Amino acid sequence: MKSCFQPSLRIILWSVVGVLLISITLLLANKEEDPHGAAPDKKTSSLSFTIDSPDPPPLSMFDGLPLEAPEDLPVMVMIDNFISARPQHSGITKASLVYEALAEGGITRLMLVFPSQSISRVGPIRSARQYFVSFAEEIGGVYVHAGGAPDALQKLLNSTRLLHLDEDDRLEGDLYNFRDLRYSAPHNLFGDLSLMRRRAQERSFTSAPPLASRCFSDPAENSGEDLHDFRIVFSPDPLAYSSVEYKYDGLNDHYRRYFVHGRDLLPHTDQSSSQQVAPKNILLQFAKSHLIPGDEKERIELEIIGSGKALLLSGGKKMEAQWKKERQDSPTQYFDGQGLPLCFSPGQTWISIVDDPSFFQETLR
Repeated sequence: MKSCFQPSLRIILWSVVGVLLISITLLLANKEEDPHGAAPDKKTSSLSFTIDSPDPPPLSMFDGLPLEAPEDLPVMVMIDNFISARPQHSGITKASLVYEALAEGGITRLMLVFPSQSISRVGPIRSARQYFVSFAEEIGGVYVHAGGAPDALQKLLNSTRLLHLDEDDRLEGDLYNFRDLRYSAPHNLFGDLSLMRRRAQERSFTSAPPLASRCFSDPAENSGEDLHDFRIVFSPDPLAYSSVEYKYDGLNDHYRRYFVHGRDLLPHTDQSSSQQVAPKNILLQFAKSHLIPGDEKERIELEIIGSGKALLLSGGKKMEAQWKKERQDSPTQYFDGQGLPLCFSPGQTWISIVDDPSFFQETLR
């Protein structure tokens, strides 16, 4: 039996469909733009989204690289560079900053700067010189050495910016340095940076901040003349074996360092890392050296107060520069040809104190 409601239901359904079709047609017509009228209003979403991006890591004030630890207690270590000490050089590739200057007899000495690194073997450690202490005071922190020239030791005793740890200090507490008996003294004294900092904490030493900051920039921004290979002659005495040569590695943007040994070039290798020493920047600071009058060991002094010429090798470029240090207690500042602060490529920098621009020699590949 058929329901009497079926015809009415069909009528109702078709009526609803018709109304819907008419409504959709009108809605679409209203969305069309009137070519002679104003464009329809465009509505935007009231919702907004923000994506949190991590802050960039802080950069080292010494080498411009991302910091892995606070630089609140730099350690500076005097390093032996006599020919018998070079095979056991340790820790050099990890330093943020390296100073190189003559000691006596045409031989250079190094001062490694570790703002925050913790390395268990650094050395061989040798004695202090007054001008190295002056550079260390510009930084402030722990100065590690094994004895030293009389004027250097007196300067260390009077310093308020440095805690000096001498070899004999190891007798006062836990050892932070040790002798490697595989090598002959005095070229066999090494130290542990973490234990050096622990000694400073035991003495409640707080490091003063550096006297000056450094400028770092992208290597591509370096200007100057193209120059890839060069030699630095620290002493005219060939038997001092203190001349070094640098060869630019464009693929890695650093300078591979070699010792000049007669006609041979010997790679300067770090025993601990088994890597060749290869800084990003080499800064030559030209400053005269003189024998100290009456010094039995013919020690020297450097004219590092005043101003003079400098030369920066970075990114395969050679750039003329200037240095300036007004007083003993002021920082050494470096400026480019326009008188602006000199900027370095991020990475390790060697500051080489050289007597005269003639001791810098360009070499051909």
